[in-house]
Amino acid sequence: IGESWDLNYGEGGVQDGPNVPFTVPAACAEITFAWNSATHVLTIGAAGAPKGNLNRARAHWVTADTLAWDLPGLGADWTVTLHHDPAGALALGPDGVSGGTAIPLAWDPAGLPASVREKFPHLAALPAFRIPADRLAEAREALKGQLAVSAHDGGGALVDATSLQIPGVLDELYATGGPLGPTFAGGVPTLRVWAPTARSVSLELFGDSDPATAPAMHAMALDPATGIWAVTGDASWRWKVYRYAVEVVVRSTGRGVTDPGSDPRSVSLSRTRAR
Repeated sequence: IGESWDLNYGEGGVQDGPNVPFTVPAACAEITFAWNSATHVLTIGAAGAPKGNLNRARAHWVTADTLAWDLPGLGADWTVTLHHDPAGALALGPDGVSGGTAIPLAWDPAGLPASVREKFPHLAALPAFRIPADRLAEAREALKGQLAVSAHDGGGALVDATSLQIPGVLDELYATGGPLGPTFAGGVPTLRVWAPTARSVSLELFGDSDPATAPAMHAMALDPATGIWAVTGDASWRWKVYRYAVEVVVRSTGRGVTDPGSDPRSVSLSRTRAR
């Protein structure tokens, strides 16, 4: 804390120029290095450092209407906002998060409900923020896209921004005791997989486990109440090799990707199926 440093730099990155002194004012303080290519002047300091990081997930969506986020210095006049975008186009700039849809959050001075503190004891002391009742209908669709929260102080300056961890809200909205994996009725299989944050899921059905075999693709249908995707086939599917192609938004990039994956409830695995 409060350490002073010297950085040596020169033309074209050669370290033969004068030292540039700077001070780190506190532990973990973010320091900005700004290079002016016209004047060849390097400025260093804590002032103007970017606030927040959408590649981290330091906030927690714990129930359908409640988020938990550690915001040191939180004041009653701060503005805290939930952002979501199905296209994954949220961007963090000096003034905050841009793109997508914004939902204002209300700070609850009473903190997290007792049920949440009991379920997530490591979050028990964090401030609680509530989603307005008239915006709760957006939750299920928001969970399929890119998510972020931002905080501005009473003067409108950005204090922090981050992404969200969502296991709590997923458990509340989509908890189900229904069957998963392959089931048979009259020799006809139905396959089900729980993937509430997926934008689409398809079944890749292979005639054998040879890596060169191309799959037959079968779109799966979503039950929005449970987050379960399902498809029913015919008796010829028995003993065939399959996997799922799942389209989801990746937090690190905010973009949608489609990845193949095995069924966690499958009854056996192929040793040679690969791509």
